[in-house]
Amino acid sequence: MTADLATSHEVFPSRLVAVTRRPHARVAAIEALRGSRVGVLRSSRAMAAVHDSKISGAEVSEYAGLQAALSALRDTTVDALLIELPEGLLALHDDALLELGVFLGTRRSYVYAVRSRDRALLAALNAYLQSLRSTPSWTAIVVRHFGPVTFEALSRAHLTDEAGYY
Repeated sequence: MTADLATSHEVFPSRLVAVTRRPHARVAAIEALRGSRVGVLRSSRAMAAVHDSKISGAEVSEYAGLQAALSALRDTTVDALLIELPEGLLALHDDALLELGVFLGTRRSYVYAVRSRDRALLAALNAYLQSLRSTPSWTAIVVRHFGPVTFEALSRAHLTDEAGYY
């Protein structure tokens, strides 16, 4: 049995990002992925982005999970990973040798889902998210969970609005 779902306002924005590990060079342009070994997460939108970006000659390997993909990057089995920005930021938090490179694909949003019939819950959740994001606490939460490079990465990914917030 499936329920009709409604989604909240955006909790966190995302785009695909090419992640490398030093001493490998940071991927500054899509062209740098051509002819390289690229890791993607199975069932993610990264494989379609590789195709849509016409990254010819790239050898693409799929991994069942983020830890397996990061292990392949550490072992130099792949030159770069193509993963969602929040996953890349979390990985950066644990490995200072990782670097965020070029962004691919369209903007996506991480959201909460509630049953459509729970309109009051959705309204309360959206009000809470809006209120929280207008406080300094939101910045502190983001930096604590994703690291101090988060806002610079969001800006480079063109995920911020005119005021610098996302």
